[in-house]
Amino acid sequence: MKIFIVILLLVMFLPNGKCFAQNDTLSLKVQVDSLISIKQFLEKDNLSCENKSRYSNLYYNIFPSTFDRFNAIFGYNDFPNGNGKANPLYYESMEYIDLFAEIFSQNHDLYWSKLITLSLGAHWDADAVNILQGNIQTTVKEDVKDFCLFLSHFNDKVISDFWNFFFDGPHPKNYQKDFEELQKKCKVHDPRITKLMKSSYEKLLLEHDNHGQ
Repeated sequence: MKIFIVILLLVMFLPNGKCFAQNDTLSLKVQVDSLISIKQFLEKDNLSCENKSRYSNLYYNIFPSTFDRFNAIFGYNDFPNGNGKANPLYYESMEYIDLFAEIFSQNHDLYWSKLITLSLGAHWDADAVNILQGNIQTTVKEDVKDFCLFLSHFNDKVISDFWNFFFDGPHPKNYQKDFEELQKKCKVHDPRITKLMKSSYEKLLLEHDNHGQ
């Protein structure tokens, strides 16, 4: 059944073996089953270069593109009564997130686009979300200039959401040094991004201070 799903998705999404935007319109079960199947194919030792490229592109498309769907697949649900429930790939989340980074981190347009869309409306949480945030932070710090130039193509709302997730956490003050260093570097390349970064970070600090009162 899982192999059938993969073949069906190849026909639906990759007629030319290319990456396309995935809007998470598939059912959660189909998306989870497909991620499992594609990951298994990619881990085969005898996979041809052509099939590796094809399945890698499919993995990109089937990997969640929104924060809500990312959480629904890799996250954990805490309930008011103190109990909780792990979502389908919670316990293996690092494997899937790391595989995505391993395949696409050198393809900046694809990798950065996905990370930016995943940050929209996102908020810090432990485990998978924390791994995602860490990957985003590492990516930006490794190539501040080019990332700022890439981010500059988005509107103010997207940029603000991105920085909000970038600095979010239990103690946003801990990112003060990171903020100052990024602000200094980004200002050289794009003042608008720097201004939105500053606004997002200051808002997080204010919200955290008010929460503690």
